[in-house]
Amino acid sequence: MADRTELDAYRLALGRMVDLYGHVEVYVHSCFSRIVNIPHDVADVIKAKNKAVELVKLMRSVVPMTLPSEAEEALSVFGQFLLIAEARNKILHRSADLTPSGTYVAWSSFADGPHFEFTREGLDHMSFDLYRIQFRLLRLAERSDRDKYLAVEPALFDAWRYKSL
Repeated sequence: MADRTELDAYRLALGRMVDLYGHVEVYVHSCFSRIVNIPHDVADVIKAKNKAVELVKLMRSVVPMTLPSEAEEALSVFGQFLLIAEARNKILHRSADLTPSGTYVAWSSFADGPHFEFTREGLDHMSFDLYRIQFRLLRLAERSDRDKYLAVEPALFDAWRYKSL
């Protein structure tokens, strides 16, 4: 059993990541029509039937046509969001235990099924990347007024921190 301090730190890191993930979901929905370059009423019909993950997959397939000069950046943002979304789902929908090595393991519901290993630092890295994804989505959606992001671009475009174990 983990000590109280580690357990509290884990819960805080997990809560922060889940909160930021929810923010990014809102950004995905609000930026969708501008990134895929379709009318808002058409986008509303598509958004009503899809979660953020499905919208990101759709944007990933369309963005080379709608934002050709930004396609590489967009694909990087979408890929990182999908990586974090997969990890988030595994962590939230399974119980996790702290191992003696200091990592957490989210167990499959099947006895011999695959498990997912992660660290508290990994949760912090997911949060950091999700925070940056919000701004990069806004930057992709705002085709004309990108100069306002110049001061923070170095931080926005650093290498992604979260990587699965």
